[in-house]
Amino acid sequence: MSKPNRERRKERKRQKRHTALISKARRSRPTVADYLSWPLVRCFVPMADCFRATGCGSVSVARRAPDGKITSAFCNIELMGGGILNMFAKEDHPDEADVDKLVKEMSDVMPPMVPGDEQLAARYTWGAYAWSLDQGYSFPGAEHPYLSMVPKLGGSRNWWLQQLTTGPDALVPQELADVIDENQPDEDLPGDKEIVILTTATFELADRQDAIDQLIRNSPEFTPTDEDDESITFDFSRKYPKDHWSPLRLLGGRQSLGSVIVQRDCLVGECKTLSMTARLIARLKGMFGETIHLRETKWKGAQELIREMRAENDPQDDKDDLLDIDPNSPAA
Repeated sequence: MSKPNRERRKERKRQKRHTALISKARRSRPTVADYLSWPLVRCFVPMADCFRATGCGSVSVARRAPDGKITSAFCNIELMGGGILNMFAKEDHPDEADVDKLVKEMSDVMPPMVPGDEQLAARYTWGAYAWSLDQGYSFPGAEHPYLSMVPKLGGSRNWWLQQLTTGPDALVPQELADVIDENQPDEDLPGDKEIVILTTATFELADRQDAIDQLIRNSPEFTPTDEDDESITFDFSRKYPKDHWSPLRLLGGRQSLGSVIVQRDCLVGECKTLSMTARLIARLKGMFGETIHLRETKWKGAQELIREMRAENDPQDDKDDLLDIDPNSPAA
């Protein structure tokens, strides 16, 4: 770990991650054993392809209490943002339909999740928890009911972290973990900005023409911009957010988030940040389902992009000059 990163983690020792309870009425606080003895009603884990490519995903677990009410807990994970960004719970769901309603609402504002088993949910949750602690964050009062809704992993916190990034069954590639570690933001970076990590995700594609047709049908979110004999490129965009001013917004323009290239046997998605790539992958998987499978992902952090730009502009520049360049270039 570099000295700047060690200093950032030392600074974070005073920072705490916030949690919230959104129940109308709070019952007496159950113990960890109580939660795990309650029947499991719903369990969601991060979308595997999305998490492997971006380190972004969500976990949700719902259990039925002895009084018949259902408690649900949600965990928002973004490794680039320090592991677990936030957690919240609701204790008074009257039935499964109310749980499903909340899960659907959260899918619009949290990284993607899919149905899964509670042991896998535990790997993601406790792995991300260990990642956050390693980054210097703390979670006052978070054990109930947030983390206690999933079984605790065996071994030490160091093992929880290792199983996240190490070995053939790792949830994210070590290369992604390294890129994130090398491109940590400055502490004064605005909360609505994100470090540029150019992410290129390549998917196996079963039916090229069907993919093209579906993307065209979803215009203007996906708009064709370039085509040749080998490929067709689509711009991936959204309406400008309310708090994002742009003269193009007044002219009916859209905010470009990335691109999708449909080639002969694969589909390539690319965005400038991990969170936007997560948004793109979730959208593509929603459209194509299991007809596309992640083949590989490549990342270029701010530091590497700076080195490439300097080499192109002046190949004779001394490498030491790169140390004076601010790598924390927020995404547009």
